[in-house]
Amino acid sequence: NSNGLKQTRILSSSAGFEQRFTREIYIDMTGFYRQLSNRLVADQDPTVRFKSTGEGEAWGGEFLVRYDPDARYFGWVSYGFTRARFKDSIESFERRGDYDQTHNLSTVAGVKVTPQLSLNARWRFISGSPFSALPIQTFDSDLGQESFAYSPVNTTRYSAFHQLDLRLDYRWVFKEWSLLSYLQVNNAYDHRVSEIPHPLEGLNSEAPSVLQSWPLWVSIGLRAGF
Repeated sequence: NSNGLKQTRILSSSAGFEQRFTREIYIDMTGFYRQLSNRLVADQDPTVRFKSTGEGEAWGGEFLVRYDPDARYFGWVSYGFTRARFKDSIESFERRGDYDQTHNLSTVAGVKVTPQLSLNARWRFISGSPFSALPIQTFDSDLGQESFAYSPVNTTRYSAFHQLDLRLDYRWVFKEWSLLSYLQVNNAYDHRVSEIPHPLEGLNSEAPSVLQSWPLWVSIGLRAGF
């Protein structure tokens, strides 16, 4: 076109395997690879604004083991590994993707203590998202003014996210309807994780100032079914 922009090209491939070993136990594995070219990237020149010089690749896999519900138990474990790297031009350095989270692990388990009473637990671990530090600021003593330079992109990560949630359910069954009551404890061991830059203080490459996720909290609820 007139701006010299090109259509982004994506080469994507995947392969998987799934198998049920027993009535309850099921396994699923999938691997993938994606290659991108002509990615649209921003340009510092205000007369250009955008250009199609970006490229990159992402690869990884997902693994799931599931125990389907029987009379008392159910649960599953899933793990995903992803590596995404991009370049904004042929000459630029390779960098992490904006949403690159290398490890993603999730486990769920549940048990029926009685036909009416059940206990469930979920634990998750996710690698922290990458971020870029503030522009590098230096003072030019000859000119008597500050100057700025862009810092490397996505060289730092927020702390990893991990959280344990516990839930207790009790169901009353009546002739034509049922009532479910639950008590849920979120973030049971009170781990607070860095999420986004602080809106007032921003980020510093040595000690990032960030907003954190919720601490431990408890919820109680009722749900009727007809």
